[in-house]
Amino acid sequence: TEQPVTTTFPVTTGLKPTVALCQQKCRRTGTLEGNYCSSDFVLAGTVITTITRDGSLHATVSIINIYKEGNLAIQQAGKNMSARLTVVCKQCPLLRRGLNYIIMGQVGEDGRGKIMPNSFIMMFKTKNQKLLDALKNKQC
Repeated sequence: TEQPVTTTFPVTTGLKPTVALCQQKCRRTGTLEGNYCSSDFVLAGTVITTITRDGSLHATVSIINIYKEGNLAIQQAGKNMSARLTVVCKQCPLLRRGLNYIIMGQVGEDGRGKIMPNSFIMMFKTKNQKLLDALKNKQC
């Protein structure tokens, strides 16, 4: 078996949830196409762990496919790739363990994905694959 390869980044506090930020209505706006270029990273993945800490949700996502990587820190163990994400307001958007999502967001200085209430998240369905593959080749 291969040893996991892990990239470490300096620990930063990143964005903290604020009352004003987390009281916003949690709703997805726009489309896959409309949010692609404004996102630092775009991936399809399965949520494998979730931990609530300091009012935020920290999740590890097993990557099904990555369409736009940006500076997102990706860990690899054998053929399995994963990324760590922080949902700044733990309930918005709601990520549940075991489910597959298309996740678009920004990347913090620590290489973690930052998911804000207005980040584009949707359930991943195989019918979205063709559109995402086309977006992967899009010039932003």
